[in-house]
Amino acid sequence: NLDAWSAYHCGWWHLNSFAEDCFDKAEELFTQSIRLDPNAARGYAGMSSVHWLRAFLELTNDRQGDIQRSLEQARKSVALDNRDPLAHWALGRAMHLDRDFERSIQEFEVANALNPNFALGQFAQAFAMMHVGDNERSNEILDSARRLSPFDPMSYAMLGVLFVLTYIPSGWLADRVAPRLLMSFSLAFAGLLGIWFSTMPSFGALQIIFAGWGLATGLTFWAALIKATAVLAKPD
Repeated sequence: NLDAWSAYHCGWWHLNSFAEDCFDKAEELFTQSIRLDPNAARGYAGMSSVHWLRAFLELTNDRQGDIQRSLEQARKSVALDNRDPLAHWALGRAMHLDRDFERSIQEFEVANALNPNFALGQFAQAFAMMHVGDNERSNEILDSARRLSPFDPMSYAMLGVLFVLTYIPSGWLADRVAPRLLMSFSLAFAGLLGIWFSTMPSFGALQIIFAGWGLATGLTFWAALIKATAVLAKPD
């Protein structure tokens, strides 16, 4: 049903605007898509994502209710087509938000096995693995996601996960190197990488740039800034 397919894609367009009023429009369009073609799994995956985003962004007075609705819609999607990676991705995200980390990782693994080129699925799996403490594997999967989609807007979210991982040793480093040196290095290095990034470089260069930004901010900047603030601030 082409009308259902059109409503489905329009729903994602509104959902990806990340505006509260657009979520209502997305829900309306996904509902229309499901009504026109109730056997199409992706309409339910889209509906699951509406509830997921409301709960994730805390735009609801019933967060747990939206999580449960996200789970329910994602399970319908998987039941209709268990070979659709998007359905397993939606279910994995809902389980992750419900703090069922191990089962969410299993769903992401299924999604990525069904479609090894699914960058968003790999990012979601890496994010979940970070929550269970498997940082090394999380980094490997993030690198794979960036290789698959180097210009994806989610690259910045992937970079955010790397920041979390580099924060761990950053405090140790800030205690051993003068904050002014670390912060000067961070600002200069990040700025130079930004100039390089503006030239639309190759994929290999993008890997170096994003890795460099991770080092220049997560590892060498924020802990040094906090240390400098603590040293300069008055006790009261």
